[in-house]
Amino acid sequence: MQEFNLILQFYGDDLLVQENGLVARLTQYIQQTQPNCIVYNQGIKHETTSQLRQRFADEAIRRWVPEADNRIVFCYGLNDCSTDPDNPGILLRETMENTQHLLHACKGKFRVFMLGIPCVYDPAYNARVKKLNQWLGELCNKTRTPYISLFDATDRDPIYKRELGQTDRICPGSRGTDRLLDLLRNDRLWWFAKD
Repeated sequence: MQEFNLILQFYGDDLLVQENGLVARLTQYIQQTQPNCIVYNQGIKHETTSQLRQRFADEAIRRWVPEADNRIVFCYGLNDCSTDPDNPGILLRETMENTQHLLHACKGKFRVFMLGIPCVYDPAYNARVKKLNQWLGELCNKTRTPYISLFDATDRDPIYKRELGQTDRICPGSRGTDRLLDLLRNDRLWWFAKD
């Protein structure tokens, strides 16, 4: 049986659950240099951080291996910011409280990384995403949690925005996902950045 010395868990919402999406492509990229890495994608579509908070500790500790390098990547906020009456978001203050709780739950067990929220197509929705992105960045700075903001780069990218308009207006298609992957791999804060 193969021993994995790097255990990487992703927790988040819609952006993580796309077929052949961000997590799948990141896994392929990471395993080129980290062949003994196992990746668990724990993302759930339409989940808010309040729901994630309820399940997180139990799910994360089940995948924790004492002798391994245990890491967690959080990438959420799309559903917390939702302005859709059929899939309403939560107060952004709640997101911040949930994030503080999640970061505290990781202490002493996991190395943590947080990905910010990319832009969405709808202006009112996007305003909430932008605000939460800023707040999460400030919290991560205070807690010394590595954080990559994806909002500004995607909001300024006409190809990314055009593709949002052609999909569900929230998550990108293939080219937009490639853009997110490039932003991560080229950021010096990312654990597996390009040399």
